[in-house]
Amino acid sequence: MSISITFPNEALLESSNYEDAYSFCYIEEVLPDHRRIKKKVLVHNLIHALNESIGSEKKYISLGMLPKNLLDVKFEELDPLTAEIYLYIPEKIRRVMYEETLYEIPFPNMIMKIAVKDEKIDQTSLLCVSKDFTYKKAKKAVCQDQKIDYFDFPFGNVSDTGDICWGTNSLPDISSIHDVEIIPSMFFDAPTNSDYYDADRTTLGYENIRKLYDELSRKEEFPYEILMIH
Repeated sequence: MSISITFPNEALLESSNYEDAYSFCYIEEVLPDHRRIKKKVLVHNLIHALNESIGSEKKYISLGMLPKNLLDVKFEELDPLTAEIYLYIPEKIRRVMYEETLYEIPFPNMIMKIAVKDEKIDQTSLLCVSKDFTYKKAKKAVCQDQKIDYFDFPFGNVSDTGDICWGTNSLPDISSIHDVEIIPSMFFDAPTNSDYYDADRTTLGYENIRKLYDELSRKEEFPYEILMIH
């Protein structure tokens, strides 16, 4: 289907009032079966219809690929990206390098917050949640700003407030939401130490974090009862 717009020809202009002649035009529509439909339309009405058509065009913003276990994104700017991004980190057994020892220990469910400003990571935090706090429950709670019962991260390299210490590790630029997917792996795969750790991190009260690693290395699931409320 095609549409064409024409104005009165010169003969009509010469034989009629000039202003009246330009007050209307002809719209010809060619249908798929090649039939033609011609209508006389006031120019004022045509301009109004065109303006409404332009104003009704929807503008979409593509978010691109999204990271695994994304809970929510709170945007301030898309370009350059400035946002707070929340990821759910499900419980699993992870490898931990502490000093010269490689451990395999269970970790609890966690939520990581990554704050990005002008495509640079501005702040990261990590806190634990209960065993029954599934991804579905976490997504609903974060999106609806519901109260969440958080627990302290039981190991080192995370402060009492939940802020992650990256040491000398260089963090990548974040130009899209999907780019943050690598951040949890960077944290858990990096060698760890006892920075920020103290006996109050768990109910076990171990002064030495190695004792905590030794204890958990004998378990197949994380004992949530040892977590301290944040």
